[in-house]
Amino acid sequence: SLMSQATTYQKQGNLRAASDLLRRLLVKNPQDYEAIFQLANTEAAQGRFDEAIELLGEIPVDHAEAGIPSLGVSADWCFQTERYKDAEQRYRRILEMDPSINFARRRLAYLLNRQGRRHEAVTLIRQLCAAGDVMQDELHALIVESDAMYDPPGSRPAAGSRPYWPIGKMGQARYLFTEKQYLQAAEIVQPMIESGEAPASVIAFFGRAAVEAQDEEKLAWWRGHVNDSVKEFPEYWAAIGTYLMRETQYQPAVRALAEAIRLDPTDLRSIRRIFQGLRSMQRPEDAEIWIEHYALLNSILRKSNAIAGSETTSAASFQSLASDLESVGRKLEAILWRSINASRQPDAKQLLAELNQQLKQTVAKQDGFPNRQQLWCGMDLDDHPLPPFPAQIRSPSDEAIIASQNYKLPDKAASATFREISSQIGLVHTYRIARQPAKKGFAIYQAYGGGVAVSDFDLDGESDLYLAQGAADPVDFVAAESDLLYRTIVTSQSRRLVDITELAGVQEQDYTVGVTAGDWNQDGFPDLAVANIGINRLLINQGDGTFESHALDSAANLERFCTSLAMGDVSGDHLPDLFVLNYLRDPEITRLPKSDESGNVIDAVPPLSFKPSRDQLYVNNDEGKWQVLDVGTDRSDACTGLGIVVADLKDDQAGNEIFVGNDVMRNQFWIRDDDGNLVDSASLLGCAYGSLGSSTGAMGIAAADLDRTGTIDLHVSNYVNEPASLYINRDGVFRDLNVKFKLARDSTPMVGFGSQAIDYTNDGWLDLVVTNGHVEDLESKGQVFRQPIQLFANLGERFELVEVPDSPFWSKPHLGRALASLDFDRDGRMDFIVTDLLESTELLLNRSATKNHWVKIRLVGRSSERDAIGARVDLQAGNQSWAAWVTSGDGYLCKNESALHFGIGQETNIDRVLINWPSGQKQIFEDIPVDESILLVEDDPNAFVFSSPTPGTSSLSQ
Repeated sequence: SLMSQATTYQKQGNLRAASDLLRRLLVKNPQDYEAIFQLANTEAAQGRFDEAIELLGEIPVDHAEAGIPSLGVSADWCFQTERYKDAEQRYRRILEMDPSINFARRRLAYLLNRQGRRHEAVTLIRQLCAAGDVMQDELHALIVESDAMYDPPGSRPAAGSRPYWPIGKMGQARYLFTEKQYLQAAEIVQPMIESGEAPASVIAFFGRAAVEAQDEEKLAWWRGHVNDSVKEFPEYWAAIGTYLMRETQYQPAVRALAEAIRLDPTDLRSIRRIFQGLRSMQRPEDAEIWIEHYALLNSILRKSNAIAGSETTSAASFQSLASDLESVGRKLEAILWRSINASRQPDAKQLLAELNQQLKQTVAKQDGFPNRQQLWCGMDLDDHPLPPFPAQIRSPSDEAIIASQNYKLPDKAASATFREISSQIGLVHTYRIARQPAKKGFAIYQAYGGGVAVSDFDLDGESDLYLAQGAADPVDFVAAESDLLYRTIVTSQSRRLVDITELAGVQEQDYTVGVTAGDWNQDGFPDLAVANIGINRLLINQGDGTFESHALDSAANLERFCTSLAMGDVSGDHLPDLFVLNYLRDPEITRLPKSDESGNVIDAVPPLSFKPSRDQLYVNNDEGKWQVLDVGTDRSDACTGLGIVVADLKDDQAGNEIFVGNDVMRNQFWIRDDDGNLVDSASLLGCAYGSLGSSTGAMGIAAADLDRTGTIDLHVSNYVNEPASLYINRDGVFRDLNVKFKLARDSTPMVGFGSQAIDYTNDGWLDLVVTNGHVEDLESKGQVFRQPIQLFANLGERFELVEVPDSPFWSKPHLGRALASLDFDRDGRMDFIVTDLLESTELLLNRSATKNHWVKIRLVGRSSERDAIGARVDLQAGNQSWAAWVTSGDGYLCKNESALHFGIGQETNIDRVLINWPSGQKQIFEDIPVDESILLVEDDPNAFVFSSPTPGTSSLSQ
């Protein structure tokens, strides 16, 4: 009677009266579990959840009728009141007592998903799948296990769905990881591990986040917290494999990554890196199988996202997703997606019955999820043992930290000022992609623009400019406009550019893309080389202000698209050779992209739809003639080259090497072997692929000592949704540390082209300037066409994006292409010139305020080739030192000013300059003045100072 009355009071909302009656019952019988249960509900209804949970705790969990229900209700209240650990313990206790209770399994999976403990949740959801008791959001959770299931706080979930706002530190960390903020993700969960509260899955996650953040110090710290239970989670093996991959230990890396995939078949990052490892192990056929598997999983992800984001998904979408899942061995998921689709159809009873039968048969056969052979794409990897935790996590930044102890790291990015001056100095140039203007719908050869070469062709100490021009159409590609040669003229009032194209005899009637400069015949006057559609040409400087044109090819090839060139000694005879990148050789070179009915381009012409071509080396002889050689051994070496640098890139290897940035194909690093053959060693050296383990749309290249450790590093600009690569050089191995140095986030949205290292304030730390712009107008597809130019200040341990105020050029987005550095006004601050796909070429003068000092060094070889390509210069001032290399190619379609610029901060005396000449000779110069331009000649003990010339005189004669 009392219980009945209490229930009536509850229904009426008279909770106090209900509570009084229930307590009277408990006074009579403290073990009246029904009264305890009802009293707990009454307390909860009044918001007193802690008291309610405590009451339910008095009911024995093994009570036949009330035990499990009370445990389940108290678990839900713990969840509701953010007592997540207590909720988890109660759900797990229910499953221990009765594994068939799926409500506890579902609630626990939901809790773990929101906590970011995705792999633990997935194990439970797979059990729900086997029971045929699964919800659509749970099936979505299986698509990519390592990514967060996330709703922004405050957002409303769709009708009928559950919210996925993150819970706790791990929930937020998982979201940050998904957003590629790896270091922040690791830092959030590190205190959990330090306190001993973190479960094994969180410890495994920390290692994955640390390795993706490229933070070796955190990775080394992680080692002390790893135990056997941590190794049961895929993210442990993904972390080990990724680290070993970065260290170019490809075989153990592949084995570790395969273990990660065995435990998590959806790990796209590890699958992509296995592809990288297999290619680097010279197993291209196996690698292609994995990349096809990666593409299929990406398709599954896209289809799942499309279904999740649509309120009216077609039956065909469900069927397509199910078919893809079935093709990778995920049969159970496929059946369940088909069941969800069937439940949406009229008269679905028969179809659902058939699908239910299929599900039972699949579960009975235990083949609902992929087996090991399917997971490993048919490869047998068990014969390779799992690698142990690396004996020593060697931090590539150790040397930088030691070196920086002697240096003052910049506190913050200095303000930057650049002024566009083309209209003031007479520079009038716009690259024409065709005879008539076209703003979209570009053929492949049109999308990449034209280049610029900086060269003092008349030896007056001023920078002259050679600018490429297209202005031609198929089928003959005869240009309506010539390339341009500008000479810098200095008067007492001004410094101006004068077009001397016709006077110099350099009229070009071909479609020109890349240009470069160098002293081909070693007479002291810089020559020019141009890459054309048709015939590549060498323009020999006659020393009298004119050039003589020589065809480098015996016949025109209108199916070949050449891009960047580099002039420098490659063959080892101390004569400059010419390395030319052949992007493609294909009769469909003029193919245009497809457009929709509105005239919008559907997509850019894909590079891999053409036949790539092997690059060519024009080997110089002592008579100025040349032999043309194909680079590499066979068709497998044919790639889509865009950027190039020639320099002594490996200190332990005599002579110059060539780094080539290839578009959507592996990069190449050519080294001359003992027989004089060029061998691609990019995979062995770690620079064939980006940090994500895949090929990138590599374009611009900046080669310099970016971290001041005495080795040459490589910055490579990439395509949209691909972070720029920052290959930091240690012991001859290049590691892409773009995340560590904070370049990934700001570069990922861009299509990067020209890239150069310039010290815009002369503080001694080389900064980066990158010009950006898409290859096609895809605004209708939501992709940004014109994009901003970027300046990244080097703060020693990271780069920071810098705004450039009060600059009309900087304030507008562009379609930037080639970018070359120079000191145009000879004030000791580095300037640059940038070409554009559709707009005029602009020269940006550096007006950044600075009191720092500088020195510019130009080398002239005697035993070495005259331009001394490959020479290394070490400069010491006070307790600081700098290293720089004489390079050629200089990245994308360009040639920089032929001088080494050193910003030296507040140092006022240069103690020593050590030159390692390409000939092998070492030479030391002392007491070099600061804030001057210096000429150093091989075998000559004197240092020649040449300042800006007075009008009408040569700086060399001064």
